[in-house]
Amino acid sequence: MKTRVISAIVMLAIVGVCVFLSPISRALLVCVAGLLSVLEMGSLFRRLKARIMEIPLMVYLVLQCLLAILKAPRWLMITLYGAVFFSIFVVAVFDERYRVNGARHTLSVLNYPVLLYGLLMAILTQENWMVVAAVGAFSTWFCDAFAMFGGKWFGKHPLCPTISPKKTVEGTVTGAVASLLGGLLAWYVIGNESLLTLWAALVVAVIASSMGQIGDLAASLYKREAKLKDYSHLIPGHGGMMDRADSLLFAI
Repeated sequence: MKTRVISAIVMLAIVGVCVFLSPISRALLVCVAGLLSVLEMGSLFRRLKARIMEIPLMVYLVLQCLLAILKAPRWLMITLYGAVFFSIFVVAVFDERYRVNGARHTLSVLNYPVLLYGLLMAILTQENWMVVAAVGAFSTWFCDAFAMFGGKWFGKHPLCPTISPKKTVEGTVTGAVASLLGGLLAWYVIGNESLLTLWAALVVAVIASSMGQIGDLAASLYKREAKLKDYSHLIPGHGGMMDRADSLLFAI
């Protein structure tokens, strides 16, 4: 527990500095997280005797980071995604190591988590980035914390026992209700009704927290298939980058 707390404090300090320093630091922070996640996904698929095309995915993240910093038009970002999508099939055609399974798995990782990291970079370099980040982050954190306690205290009915045995229906409901506190906190932090109304904060918080729980299960699905507890040992006491970003990516 001590290691977990210390790691959490260090992570919050690093994230806090990068988030409030500048749009460039925010984009770079997300880009590094995305690159580490690609490496973790590559390692996971190797355990499954499969391969993914890590290089095109990492190139996409770096270029998306550059486009986000330059505030490039949306059509250019969409074009970049299309080019990477196309390149995956080109590689599969000419390199038999990636045919069928390799291409399919790479497309899967391109959409989750890589595309979501790309969208996050685009969001965090916009003018009203704090509105999205606050609602997504606060609702997810409140949901995760209360879902854990709700599951311990009231949990009786498993939610998805084959994917995540410890998750319960009661814990999920507790987390969703608690996310309203996250929405309320986000609304208070923004402090500007023209940017975020109270009702919008509450409604979006519940939706975001629900999406976050789906993201958590999606990440667990991969780990369950590979018989892993954590994606890596990158963050002592917390696992890998994907273990920390899974629900937040879906929520934001």
